Amino acid sequence: TLPGLPVLASGQGLTATATPDLGGGSFGGTSEFAQAATVAPAGGVLDRSVRRHDLSAFGGLDTSTPGSGITGDGFDLAGGGERLSGPAFDPTDGAITMSGWVSLTSLSGESAVVAKTGSGGTIHELIVDGSTGEAVARILVGASTIEARGGSVSTGTWHQLAAAWDGADLRLYVDGAQVDSTAAVGALGDDRSIPVTVGGPSIQSAVLVGSVDQV
Repeated sequence: TLPGLPVLASGQGLTATATPDLGGGSFGGTSEFAQAATVAPAGGVLDRSVRRHDLSAFGGLDTSTPGSGITGDGFDLAGGGERLSGPAFDPTDGAITMSGWVSLTSLSGESAVVAKTGSGGTIHELIVDGSTGEAVARILVGASTIEARGGSVSTGTWHQLAAAWDGADLRLYVDGAQVDSTAAVGALGDDRSIPVTVGGPSIQSAVLVGSVDQV
């Protein structure tokens, strides 16, 4: 902590300005406000990217003892309601990329790497179809759910999954190779009442059993 500043609670933010000291009691111009930083909840995950999106642990997930990741630490998810979840977040640039590393312990149903899915359906999600072992990306464009699927995701091995939509096409990649591309022109769905989750959507119908990293 800095002298004179209170200890911030979870969810509170902090920003700052900089003013150069020119000496002799003179000061230069004050900068713009810096990007705000948010205090991550206890047991949560602090996002250090430009567009921060801090996540909290739910469903009994213990983040105090990380599992093994593709490089360094990852998160072990045992299914059930275990997941990471954060405030609703919607891209505003007419494009979106979802990616992450996953090592599945078992394949059953749909294993959600990252998802924004509510009772009304999918906004965007990157999952593994347990019945086929394929990676699947889905996004809501206009009033239609667009899907790309393919590749082979086996258990007990780390795989990198990625999906990118540029406003025209939804492309899906498995381990660095493009496995599918689907035309998708229109506006991306937007529902800020639905949180983004890692390991299973808020309706808990696509839970992941295994490890995730670098989502």
